[in-house]
Amino acid sequence: MLANLLLLIAFLVMAFAEKSGPALNWQSVAIDSSGKYHVAAAAYNNEWDKGYPIYLSDDYGVSWKQSKSPEFDWRNIYSDPTGQLLIGFAVYNNYSSFSSPPLQISKDRGNT
Repeated sequence: MLANLLLLIAFLVMAFAEKSGPALNWQSVAIDSSGKYHVAAAAYNNEWDKGYPIYLSDDYGVSWKQSKSPEFDWRNIYSDPTGQLLIGFAVYNNYSSFSSPPLQISKDRGNT
């Protein structure tokens, strides 16, 4: 499991560093027990881009898409063994306000 996590982190660093988009700092990564479903929380590391996106992969980390989740300052994301249930914990930041609790739960692999 630790080896899979280290491989995922290395892949994330390489995959997103090669793109010509904004630079991101990775806050938290969660993987289901099969390694097929991944979720990664990020924060932009410059003053021009605001927000804290979450990225999802359902093909072992080969491709990624940005979720439609609220852009809170995600600190921890946890996945159940199936990847179906995700729990995210966020803290307050200057770019979003908490009209909903900082603990968010997704029962559909992060789609909502």
